[in-house]
Amino acid sequence: MKFLPVFLFVLLLPVPVHAEEMREYTRLIERQILDVMSNLVQSRTPGFKQRFHEEEGYPDLNGEGNPDPMRIDMRQGVIVRTGRPFDVAIQGDGFLMFTDGRTNEIVYTRCGSLEVGPNGNLCLVSGNTIRLLDPAIVIPEEVQMMEIRGDGGVWVAKGPTETWQNVGEIQLATFVAATRLRVIDERFFSETEFSGPPILDRPGLNRCGVLKPKSLERANVDTEESLRELKRLKTIRLAFGE
Repeated sequence: MKFLPVFLFVLLLPVPVHAEEMREYTRLIERQILDVMSNLVQSRTPGFKQRFHEEEGYPDLNGEGNPDPMRIDMRQGVIVRTGRPFDVAIQGDGFLMFTDGRTNEIVYTRCGSLEVGPNGNLCLVSGNTIRLLDPAIVIPEEVQMMEIRGDGGVWVAKGPTETWQNVGEIQLATFVAATRLRVIDERFFSETEFSGPPILDRPGLNRCGVLKPKSLERANVDTEESLRELKRLKTIRLAFGE
């Protein structure tokens, strides 16, 4: 029997995996599983954008490091017609703007499930929080008919035979790097130094998309693809004996 040279024998030995590296890899798999599961939970939330944690933060616009590992998938969701006069979807780029009554901060969303709130203000209700559309649009009490048009105009009429009147214009905000917004909750985002400041304009102008009245944008979560990814990740985790 011939023996292999010592150096070749050493090369054929299995390379040990450091325990700390193994724990870190397992942690990343667990994080990815939680991300996919969280996205699936919100798959029926209008305007929801799936999000994932990356292993490290990614560079900002100037190439500097960004410590936030959250990456938001801003791809367009499917738009479905609801027939509800206060619903509005955005076809293309842009976000609706709202004022957070608790902090007075301007926040941004793709969810256009509007309601008439306190004092007739158009708003969006999320849990126990009411956020008012910005710029504010007030619907008069005596109004019986209302419509939101593709250019952002909000029109009302007191009855079928009455003249339509414009009560406000919906503006949209776009960002140089929308994927770098900060996640507030399942619907809302806020500006960061990495997203850049909002660029405001009317729907259909410059980079802004157009509004689709009586419609909502579905979450951009592909449930079948997400379930396949979840199965793949759990298989990897099982291989590590977890």
